Amino acid sequence: MAQASCILKYGPTLIRIALRVYRPDSLRNYMLQPQNYPQFIGKALLLEPDPFVEMVDDDNPWIEGLFLCATIGVLVAAAQLVGSLLLTVSLPHSEALLNMVLAGLRQSALGDESLFETERTLRTLWPLLLAYTGYDSVGFRLFTLAATPLGLIGQWLLFGLTSHLLARAAGGQGAAGQTLGAVALSAAPRLLYLFSMIPFVSVAAVLVHVWGILIAFRGLEVAHELPPWPAALVAGGAWLLTLLVSAVVVLLVAFLLFLAGGNP
Repeated sequence: MAQASCILKYGPTLIRIALRVYRPDSLRNYMLQPQNYPQFIGKALLLEPDPFVEMVDDDNPWIEGLFLCATIGVLVAAAQLVGSLLLTVSLPHSEALLNMVLAGLRQSALGDESLFETERTLRTLWPLLLAYTGYDSVGFRLFTLAATPLGLIGQWLLFGLTSHLLARAAGGQGAAGQTLGAVALSAAPRLLYLFSMIPFVSVAAVLVHVWGILIAFRGLEVAHELPPWPAALVAGGAWLLTLLVSAVVVLLVAFLLFLAGGNP
């Protein structure tokens, strides 16, 4: 048990030192080239230590993290744009779709008063639903094309800085830039949202978030040389705070869209 405890405690540090000593600088620089991102991200998704060590030991890890998050954000935004266009082509015009839904409600067993309230609520929320899905809304498509990568970068900064403060409080030794670089890899599971370009296909957000937390946990182990349990608590706490702030921002944007009539 003592040997196992020592391995869990000092394993990430030993791996990091070994890779730094035995891997030539040319290979480290090669790994962080954009053309090698598929292999780099693939190893991070499998929680292998190499990508985290490469990111932490980079000259400017936070710049690498920024570029990585921006790239993932642009790819996801482009996929969502294509998906919304294909969805619009495959379905009737928004007004015709609304009339179909209302016709179905009128044929239901709802009472007159309940039917009136339901129809009024649906008509009120309909523009917001169209804006949220990007259905038949060119303006919102363009908005999400810019907002998706910017939102991902904002979440990464908040998550990274929060993780850094919590990790330092837990006895971590990493610098802020190293933390930002390491936790940037936690954005990799968002590439699953590329499947959103296929109409009516959705990706479970729980899977994306849980996978991201596991990657952040691994990155904090390497960047701050933390034992497993403190690294797990830091990753989970930082994620909860980021989720809370993101939810507030989303609700605020939804409220503003509602006030604007769903026409951003």
